[in-house]
Amino acid sequence: MIKPKPGKNEEHEFETRSGVDESIQVNVLDIELPIARVIVAIKRLRQIVEDTELTGYDDTAPGSKNNECTWGLCYDSPRLWPDARDHTFPYDFLNRDRMSPIYAGDHCPMLFKKPQEGTGCFYTCRFFSGTKPTREQYLADIDRKLEELKARKA
Repeated sequence: MIKPKPGKNEEHEFETRSGVDESIQVNVLDIELPIARVIVAIKRLRQIVEDTELTGYDDTAPGSKNNECTWGLCYDSPRLWPDARDHTFPYDFLNRDRMSPIYAGDHCPMLFKKPQEGTGCFYTCRFFSGTKPTREQYLADIDRKLEELKARKA
């Protein structure tokens, strides 16, 4: 068990600040992942798409609104998010396997533009809209997204 403390964690390449209590350490990047880290995540996502079926769920339990699909950046899987530095609560990820990936949804290849009242992945994701792509279509979408992000980074 790694004791949470504010500041840099050189071994896992992240920096935290104290939350409400010093035992709650929040990644200083807690608003949105840098483009370089999004590119790494999308490369991992591409591998997941190549060998995983498209599935997902929409949690409808009162007080618990969560949704995700296996082909999106919303996928709470250590396979997609294996690095503590990509989590809002990196020590909780290291010590308890808590998934809390920092927001990268605006860069998700599943995102589509649709005028809608609501906000969030449920309203902007092709999986939940019923317009699910084929694996081949989606791999091409991922490749286009990677090229777009690499151009922005340069």
